[in-house]
Amino acid sequence: MNSSENWQMNLFTFPYWFIIDKINLNRIVSITIEECEWKFYPPYRTSPANELFTPQPQEALFLEGGMKRINPNFKIPKVSIYPLFNENGIGISAFQAEENENWNINRKDRKDIPVDTIRVDIKSNKKLNVLKYFRKLMEILRVYTNQWWIGHLPYLLDNISIAQTVDQKGNSTSAPPTIWTPSVFVSSFNEKIIDLDIWIAALNDLALNVEPLIYKSTLLDSMYYTSKGDTRRTILDIAQTLDTAVDINFLRIWNREKMGTPKNYSRGAFIKEIPPRTGTTFNSKTNIPLLISHITSKIVNRSFESEHLDDFLVIEEFWDKKRNPVSHGANLSLNGTELSNYIKCVENCLNWLEGI
Repeated sequence: MNSSENWQMNLFTFPYWFIIDKINLNRIVSITIEECEWKFYPPYRTSPANELFTPQPQEALFLEGGMKRINPNFKIPKVSIYPLFNENGIGISAFQAEENENWNINRKDRKDIPVDTIRVDIKSNKKLNVLKYFRKLMEILRVYTNQWWIGHLPYLLDNISIAQTVDQKGNSTSAPPTIWTPSVFVSSFNEKIIDLDIWIAALNDLALNVEPLIYKSTLLDSMYYTSKGDTRRTILDIAQTLDTAVDINFLRIWNREKMGTPKNYSRGAFIKEIPPRTGTTFNSKTNIPLLISHITSKIVNRSFESEHLDDFLVIEEFWDKKRNPVSHGANLSLNGTELSNYIKCVENCLNWLEGI
């Protein structure tokens, strides 16, 4: 970029999308990073990031003749699949599939739009690791919005496709479905469109070097792997989410209650003076259900068990019947609905932990 001698233009186009409010997110935002001015332009769409299409085998795939030779002129229409949000911009209502040429027709009345490109101009004469900051911004946006697919290749690759009949020229013979519900529907019901307020808040966090909470990132990972049908990875990510969230929030309580110096925190020290629950002989440092019920009730007079019994029972069953076997090498088979229910209860538990 030559409009000023020390401005550098960077374009990032990535193989996934995130959803923005195209009406609201409409101006350049400037921040300072490493004593340099950075200008972030509104994200936009350059191509379907999620191009998935599985044609049913037709004659057009092969050249005429006795041998089935691939027709080099065979063309496959490209289809984009992405979530649709509720009108208030919170929560996925369905998924949409569109061929490229139908994009403007089908979406002209909607404010939510998937984007896959960001322009960043930087006023600097020194070399900066711009990619590092870009990746961090994506994770901050992911946590702010619960758009759990951000940063990953399209989750539909492994277990969902759109099938259509093609003619002799390889063209689609019918329009793709406008509204479509996949066989695996994963939603926290709290996904948010990225509007200008969220965009500015995320950029400010980037400028201030604020790290998103790791356990929130891990919970979003569990949603992604649920959508891929990877039960083992989902269970391990849910367990890690609980483990990390307990440690981070117990450390906060340790400091607030002046239980000891921060450097001396450990779970063992945290529960050291707590008498075991009636009927038991010791307090486990690894049993999450025990830590969020008996232990917290003794220290801060709060218990997830007593305040959210239904969710607690689900987490207790998950820890005993799913986490423990899988962490010791077992393979379990669960459907998306079962895994999504565990995720939802854990999400409620995280909100509770942050509030005690």
